[in-house]
Amino acid sequence: MLFAIRSVRDLILEEAGETPPFTLQAITSAIQRLTRIDEVIFVGYECSPSNPIWGQFQRWDRRPSVYSSFETIVEIRYALHMSDAWRRFVVVKELCHALDRSEGSHTVTDNAVGNLIGSLALRSSKKKVENNLGFHAEIMAEASAIELLCPLPLRKRMLQDNTFQQRGSFAVAELFGVPEGYLRTAFDPEYLEMIEALFDDAG
Repeated sequence: MLFAIRSVRDLILEEAGETPPFTLQAITSAIQRLTRIDEVIFVGYECSPSNPIWGQFQRWDRRPSVYSSFETIVEIRYALHMSDAWRRFVVVKELCHALDRSEGSHTVTDNAVGNLIGSLALRSSKKKVENNLGFHAEIMAEASAIELLCPLPLRKRMLQDNTFQQRGSFAVAELFGVPEGYLRTAFDPEYLEMIEALFDDAG
């Protein structure tokens, strides 16, 4: 999955330029170009903010006609009550699940989303990750979503030229259109080192 995410990230930077935020259309287009996913359908649904379901993913194959080839369809459902930053994160994370699953479905609950920041923080130690390279699918999808919304090359540049330090995490989170908690994790030096090492190992 890491190789696929890196390839998608690089295509986004090549085609959409290196100026955030990166649109969901640009991210979806890059994923479709580099995978066997033929169509992505986004479905927003009205619900109370107390509804525990924040997003869902389903993937299936269909044959439009008797003699045609199968097409792979991915449907991403998301709660309309989320802020734009959270909607972007949940939708892209579910798209990343689609990169790693051949079929089936996946659901994101509010409790799961609430625990993700802590889960990533617990894995910010390179030693811990090296002792458990088999990332849980959920953690991998989170890290992958960060990578597509806030690419590593841009994070490294913003740290090196002090842009991140000068603007602060809130302003940079708005720039990339991601939740601030994930943005702070993405720019954490240990997390950055860990992710760079993992992508290097991906070949």
